[in-house]
Amino acid sequence: MSNLQNIIPYQFIKTGGTEALNVYIQKISAAGAYPVFDLEDIYLIPFNKNETRKHRERARNLMVMSFREIDEAAVNADLCIRVNAYGGTEFMQDIEMLAALSGKMRWNSIFLPKTESYSEIEKCARELRQKDILFSEIIPIIETADGFKNLAEILSRGSSEQFKKVAFGHCDYNLETGRFPFAHHDSPVYWKTAECIIEAACDKEFVFVNSPVLELKNDALMTAVIERLRDLCPDGFGQITITSRQSMLCALTQGSGVDESRINTKRFSSAEEHAEWVIREYEKNVVPGKSFALTDRKILISPHEYISAVNYINNARH
Repeated sequence: MSNLQNIIPYQFIKTGGTEALNVYIQKISAAGAYPVFDLEDIYLIPFNKNETRKHRERARNLMVMSFREIDEAAVNADLCIRVNAYGGTEFMQDIEMLAALSGKMRWNSIFLPKTESYSEIEKCARELRQKDILFSEIIPIIETADGFKNLAEILSRGSSEQFKKVAFGHCDYNLETGRFPFAHHDSPVYWKTAECIIEAACDKEFVFVNSPVLELKNDALMTAVIERLRDLCPDGFGQITITSRQSMLCALTQGSGVDESRINTKRFSSAEEHAEWVIREYEKNVVPGKSFALTDRKILISPHEYISAVNYINNARH
């Protein structure tokens, strides 16, 4: 799939039954995006590893049942999936699930979270091939301090047919590096990190895939982000999206220049006030069995930000 002016939206998709998946895949593909299934963060239940494992296992079972009866058009779509980090039990269970569908599915992109070395990408590819899992490429996600520190080594062998993109995961990175408030797309701190990854990627002829904008109804912010990436990545880039509207904006935005005032959406007087808002809104709006909460203003709060806010308040009060 090729989008206007070399922008590739990767839209995360809900896991559901066969009929729902057929509809989701058709809708996302019509918006010019790659549908991406998630076996990792969407089931990260804060402070509860057992529930996290249970929900991921249910998701795997549902995917196997649903994909065995999926429409031919959906099978032939450019489907992607985010597995769990290489080396853990969850990763191996993801591989077994993909192997159970190996006669049915071919995956366009395998997103590999928390990548910290080139060898992890190499080993992941080997596991996929050994299980006869068909895929076109692996996209490592840089979202830990070690991954960021080792970026030069990760990219050192240059791009290849199956490894030519690198993604940034800012929620994990904020949590793992102990930053609160989180640096989102309205923060210069976000762009300082992103631009380091972009510079390293472009130097080795990799395509940068940007972290998702979590303010789902903020078209001005989404547009400003795309415009900024056009300037930073003139040869093209990827953008992770959450909604079909965001995916369509990737094609509609024409690069009229970056208006910094549209990026700045600050609204808290202190870090403690911000943390209290995150905790309150997350607990009020989180969907049982899911990890993300959606506020009335259509702002997605990740489990990472909730965990970080709870930790911040606990540390501030002790």
